[in-house]
Amino acid sequence: MAAQQRDLDISEILSKVKVTIMIREEHAEFNHLARLSFAAPFDINMPPEWTLCGFVDGKMATTYSSCPMTMRFNGSRVAIAGITVVTTMPLYRQMGILRKITETH
Repeated sequence: MAAQQRDLDISEILSKVKVTIMIREEHAEFNHLARLSFAAPFDINMPPEWTLCGFVDGKMATTYSSCPMTMRFNGSRVAIAGITVVTTMPLYRQMGILRKITETH
C-alpha cells in the first residue's frame, strides 16, 4: 500500500512540475541548490539562459544547465551542448523531474 501511495504522490508532483528557463532573479536559489547538491562553498556564475529549472509549487526543485560548445565530427564543426550543474533537491529526487527537463531540452 505504501508503494502505491508513493506512486500516486509522485504522479501528483510530476503533474505540478513547471519547466522554465532560469531568470536572473532566480540565480540565488540556483546557487543555493548547487551548494546543497555539490557541497561547494562557492557560487556558480551560469548565464540564466543556459539553465532549465523544474519548479514544484513555485519552488526550484531541479536544475539542468547546458553550455553551448562546438566539436569536430568527421571533419566538420558541429554544435553540441555540455551538460553541467544538474541538481535536484533531496525531497524531489527519484521522481522523474530531471527526465521531464531533459525531454524539454
